[in-house]
Amino acid sequence: MYILGGLVLFVVAFITLLRFEGFKFGWHRFLLKIPAVSDTIKTVNLINFSRTLGLLLKAGIKIVEALEITANTLGNLVYKKETALIAEGVKKGDPMTKYFEQRPDLFSPIFTQMIIVGENTGKLDESVIFLSNFYESELDESTKSLSNVLEPIMLLVMGFIVAFVALAIITPIYKITQTLGR
Repeated sequence: MYILGGLVLFVVAFITLLRFEGFKFGWHRFLLKIPAVSDTIKTVNLINFSRTLGLLLKAGIKIVEALEITANTLGNLVYKKETALIAEGVKKGDPMTKYFEQRPDLFSPIFTQMIIVGENTGKLDESVIFLSNFYESELDESTKSLSNVLEPIMLLVMGFIVAFVALAIITPIYKITQTLGR
């Protein structure tokens, strides 16, 4: 009972702490450092960033305004902060890729290179939409491979559960028949 109460108290406290911006930012930064989870989170954020930015640029919205809107659409506060910094830098005249190159932990080298190509050719909207499609297909492949890895594990877990239930039912019946035989 104490363990269940402590678990409920922990969950409530954690959800309450997530309402504070500083704690939430730290939590998002922590999630980006977990090996198994960080790649998926980074890919999802790069998809959201590139798709939103590409659609806004294709609609004719200026780059700075498009970056500010994109920053507000991102769910991860670390990416939101970096995108806002990029928008401020572009306002000052810096190229976007300067900020991408400074944060290779958030923006992969291929992402940075494609943005460089888009900036140099003047077709940034097409480049970022291509990136969103590329990362989306990459995410689909990784989730398919994850499900292929999880299937045998789930089969083993289900097998242990069925074996436990079967033993829990058969063992008392076996003991009763043994005592009746005496």
